[in-house]
Amino acid sequence: MRLTRRTTCMDMVLYHARVVDVTLLESRYVARWAPESKSSAACIAVNRSASAGQSRITQAGLQVAPLILNGFSQETSPRHCGRGPFFARTGRPMLCDIPEEKRDRLLDLVRGFGSAAVAFSGGLDSSVLAKAAVIALGDRAVALTATGPSTPGGELDAAVRLARTIGIRHEVIETDELSDPDYRANTPERCYFCKQIICRHLLRRVEQLGLAVLLDGANADDRRDHRPGSRAARERGVRSPLAECEFTKDELRQLAQAWRLPNWNKPSSPCLSSRVAYGVPITEAQLDQIDRAERFLHEHDFAVARVRLHEGGLARVEVPADDLPRLLESSLRRRLTEHLHACGFAYATVDLDGFRSGSMNRSLTPKDA
Repeated sequence: MRLTRRTTCMDMVLYHARVVDVTLLESRYVARWAPESKSSAACIAVNRSASAGQSRITQAGLQVAPLILNGFSQETSPRHCGRGPFFARTGRPMLCDIPEEKRDRLLDLVRGFGSAAVAFSGGLDSSVLAKAAVIALGDRAVALTATGPSTPGGELDAAVRLARTIGIRHEVIETDELSDPDYRANTPERCYFCKQIICRHLLRRVEQLGLAVLLDGANADDRRDHRPGSRAARERGVRSPLAECEFTKDELRQLAQAWRLPNWNKPSSPCLSSRVAYGVPITEAQLDQIDRAERFLHEHDFAVARVRLHEGGLARVEVPADDLPRLLESSLRRRLTEHLHACGFAYATVDLDGFRSGSMNRSLTPKDA
């Protein structure tokens, strides 16, 4: 069977390829396919996790090629966006349709700075930017990670590992946003005060290192949401190359996979303070409550989960709507409720709307936004 560029088969998108066969292995589709330009077949694991061991795939008589969690890839040059098949974290097929000119415009923009520091959280956006900085600037690029009480557990260690994978020099800078009463008051301008604090620390280090500019990972989609932190960054002269080159979140996932970044399909993980309802003062104890509660959900295989804190100690749990039946299964629901109370929440609730990024902003009036 011959497939053209946009032919879909068994939840896969392959093109300019000849499918040899498709096998169901441990509930995962495994396809052997041969690009027209090559004679050898390759094994690609798709759909859910690619955790089925290579030995079992080999025993099935399939030749092993790169395996990527929640998706599949084809070999591409790290500097070439490629035209291979890609999957977003939703598992739906996605083609890498980023024009080379757009990618090159990003690299040219970063190269033009001469030297730069990247505000590096370890998330998708800042990872793509850090990779672009390494390609464009080499050892004249540095990644700076700000960490404080609102950093979710495990995120700093992940950022350190990722910087090492990307190959960029990396420094960690401690911040203490809770020392600022404007930040603790948790008004709709909280992110503005937070970004001011972070920029002050990072820009001091940029000056000490003799670098030309501080870059952040804001992208074109961020303009659609309430982002007072972006205003603070602009006021401090921080540049946002991804937004300036009009990269959307979906395009960044494609570029991240083309550049073989291991977090290409990682869900976003904003600061813990974003889980606290506006008007509820932020304390370190509350942030610890939220972190412990979300770790429980992650440990029970909810990759995307938020525990929102409302006035009166009410916890509002958000998971994707498709995961609600599993969350509400009696045994897990009971254990989750017990854990939330043990964390210090007075009330345990589940949001039937499911997970929505930035859902706290729904309460804002046009004046606040």
